[in-house]
Amino acid sequence: MTDAIFASDLFAFLRQLKRHNNRDWFAKNKTGYQDVLVEPALNSINDFAPHVYELSPLLLLDARSTRGSLFRTYRDVSAALQCATYANKAIA
Repeated sequence: MTDAIFASDLFAFLRQLKRHNNRDWFAKNKTGYQDVLVEPALNSINDFAPHVYELSPLLLLDARSTRGSLFRTYRDVSAALQCATYANKAIA
């Protein structure tokens, strides 16, 4: 099992994302998003997958960055009147 620990940088990043929830800010900070959230989250999913499978083979953890167990940060705001563009939390 690897040491896939979320650093305190993650929480600072999520606070900044909550404050600056727009496309321009996110585009400038996307590498930070990858480094502090996506990579550690995928490592954690990968580490937990065999243990979850032992508990129940019906539960599948998929450590892909798209269409896997990690929820995407982009939100569909086309029908929302007041909705943040990006999710300011990590969900797996």
